[in-house]
Amino acid sequence: MILITDCTDSTVVEDLTEHYLSVLSVSSVVKHRCNPPAPLYNDPEEMPMPLDPSIRPTVLRKEGDDRLVIDWSDGATMCYTWQQLRDHCPCAGCREERQKPPDPFRVLKPSELVPLKPVSITPMGHYAYKIAWSDGHDTGLFSLELLRELGEKVKGS
Repeated sequence: MILITDCTDSTVVEDLTEHYLSVLSVSSVVKHRCNPPAPLYNDPEEMPMPLDPSIRPTVLRKEGDDRLVIDWSDGATMCYTWQQLRDHCPCAGCREERQKPPDPFRVLKPSELVPLKPVSITPMGHYAYKIAWSDGHDTGLFSLELLRELGEKVKGS
């Protein structure tokens, strides 16, 4: 048995079904149509604005113990605290956690009492940076759009 999954074009599914039945002499083909993907952001206000592709970070540097400074190719310099970056982590788990109502009876873990620090910042292609944190969290990919938007919010306030 062969499973064919298609999220975009039903003619592709039909063509592949005929191909597998005739050429490969398989006994059955299961066709599966999936639903369109869910949006990454529930609120359009959360979604970062597209960034001009010519605008790129030229330098990332640590400033003191609590800040990251990014110099951008258009001459802008933006400063981010580690806590600000962690508070805006774009991973699914962190976004879900931010949508929950605050728990007034939440007890802090010992690891939450220690100042949060990055362990590493790794470029992911030409579109994002992955930050690994001292508490072991490392699933957030900070897109250039998100970094630029966060920097502009801090600059504007």
